[in-house]
Amino acid sequence: MRRTRILVADSLRIFRAGVRNLLARESDFEVIEAGTLDEVFRAIEGDCPDIALIDLELPPLGGVAAVERLSKRCSSYTIVWSFEPSRETVLAAVRSGAHGFLHKEISPEGLVRALRGVVQGEAPLSRDLASLMIDALHGLDERTRVRDRAAVLSLREREVLDLVARGARNKQIAASLTISEFTVKRHVQNILQKLELPSRLAAATFYRTAFGAEEAPAAATQIARPLSEFQGRPTRGRSSPWCARCRCWGKRWDPPLSSPRSAPSPPAVATSAAFCVGCTPTR
Repeated sequence: MRRTRILVADSLRIFRAGVRNLLARESDFEVIEAGTLDEVFRAIEGDCPDIALIDLELPPLGGVAAVERLSKRCSSYTIVWSFEPSRETVLAAVRSGAHGFLHKEISPEGLVRALRGVVQGEAPLSRDLASLMIDALHGLDERTRVRDRAAVLSLREREVLDLVARGARNKQIAASLTISEFTVKRHVQNILQKLELPSRLAAATFYRTAFGAEEAPAAATQIARPLSEFQGRPTRGRSSPWCARCRCWGKRWDPPLSSPRSAPSPPAVATSAAFCVGCTPTR
């Protein structure tokens, strides 16, 4: 009788040994081991396993990436498992090509039963993990709907909303995007009106639901540094509050200017070769 060849890929040697000893008691399993992704590929050079049992945290890239790469080399059944599976990780594993997902707290009898079920064409996915995956799919549907609503926003409004979601205040947003606080306020008002949202907090929640941290606009990927960081630093001139390069207003200057309620418009030409801290030329 041909034995089912199982690859156990886990960084913890003692854990691999426990699984190997468990399966060695069964006459229909043959076990090979790997502790990293490189060791996985060395282990399958001669022959691909029938089943690959891959730890979610397998170094160096993680179990999801390991499944993607292994699927390109072998037609093995791949199972990812973890001590703390979440709905996102379960869905990510399945979408990467995994045939199932198991909880590492599964009983010895349950693991043997799950592996034999894979050979017979069953998907090793417990009820609770199946529920997590369904929840994740529903979350994707919700994200799609929210993104459709966000399509009414202009690129600049997306940039402002990204910074609002990161906790930036109007002054910080204005400094980051090189616009006035008044313009920031108008953008925030337009965002709330277009999305029919009651507050900045609701807008921030909306943005995180739609995009998270994965698709921040290019101009808004770095939040403005606190204004206090620009104080107490030398500049190359103080006769004009305007930077000769980026045309930012005097709140970035040392010593800090008095703070009128709104910034005036920059002059066509700076009155001296003065630079803010961010634009001070290096010698």
